[in-house]
Amino acid sequence: MINLRDKGANLWESWGRTKRSTFVIVLIALVGMLPFAGNFSFTSILNTPISSYQAVLVYPVGMYVLMALGLNIVVGKSGLLDLGYVAFFAIGAYTAAILGTHTHLNTWEILPIGMAAAMFAGVLLGLPTLRLRGDYLAIVTLGFGEIVRIVALNSPSIGGPTGIPAVPNPPSILGIKFSLDNMQGFFWIVLVLILLVIWMVRRFTVRRPGRAW
Repeated sequence: MINLRDKGANLWESWGRTKRSTFVIVLIALVGMLPFAGNFSFTSILNTPISSYQAVLVYPVGMYVLMALGLNIVVGKSGLLDLGYVAFFAIGAYTAAILGTHTHLNTWEILPIGMAAAMFAGVLLGLPTLRLRGDYLAIVTLGFGEIVRIVALNSPSIGGPTGIPAVPNPPSILGIKFSLDNMQGFFWIVLVLILLVIWMVRRFTVRRPGRAW
């Protein structure tokens, strides 16, 4: 019996490139217009009083989508059972928060530094552990993730369990303002980053890195 997923896959395969591109563009446009949906809320769907689009689509869903895309490369494409992947997310986030509260750099200047810090941590962990496979790799990466979490929770210099307060908002870009009182800017920047990462992964997959994965 063909399920809904198979039907969708068969329908997608039957479409030409033009129809696929049109469908994707329309879908992206609809998602991008969600902040203009007025009092639109997921409350009636999820039966929870804190399920506005700000809470659901910006955090945690939008951030977790980005994390899942990266995890799909490590686990899905490369076949490496990494159970400490979230530690790199934390390293990049803490780097950005520390620089944002202790320097005059703005968010857009800090962003590549946070990415570089997470990449550097990945290289440091990868050099001694990539010789491991299966359960052994999972245990080491799980331990690394727990070490990062415990160190963060027990380091008063970076806020300990309360985190780092007063992290400045990103400056306006292309007329879009970023404020915790109005999450539209955060929603759109997360959406753009998700689309950019998907595009990059698709490009890499059909090239030499993809064949190596």
